[in-house]
Amino acid sequence: PFSGGTTLVYRLFRHVREYTHGYYLAQARRVKKWEKSLNKQTQQSLLVRYCFKIGYFYEFQENSDKMLRYYRMAYDNLCDLPEQKVLAVSGKNHGHSWPAQRKGVAEILIFKLVSCALLKSMPPNNSEDIAVSLIRRHLMTFRGVAP
Repeated sequence: PFSGGTTLVYRLFRHVREYTHGYYLAQARRVKKWEKSLNKQTQQSLLVRYCFKIGYFYEFQENSDKMLRYYRMAYDNLCDLPEQKVLAVSGKNHGHSWPAQRKGVAEILIFKLVSCALLKSMPPNNSEDIAVSLIRRHLMTFRGVAP
């Protein structure tokens, strides 16, 4: 009876995994369509959001190559945003300044990029050098922004 129960749990796990994989793949494709319709010059903050979201969906699929690509695109686009930009997503800033919000999102992205670089051994096999260069770039870019 015990081995039959583990087989049943394994089958359940496999089916749930297949369905979630399909769901997140469909979500990534849906957001990619939105991303392609953006004007990259005037809607840069939405581009950051969509790249982050697509990377997040690929993270759930355990597709590390695409996850890294989209997280890196989100980070690079975030760093390219003007510092004086006013956050106009909801019309309210909830007491946070734009530079602090930008830095907060950048810290989440850099954490994901560095941890993935160290855990997945990003090519070319010098993952420690890549992680250190990412952290240095992040510290230089956001050195004057208060938390």
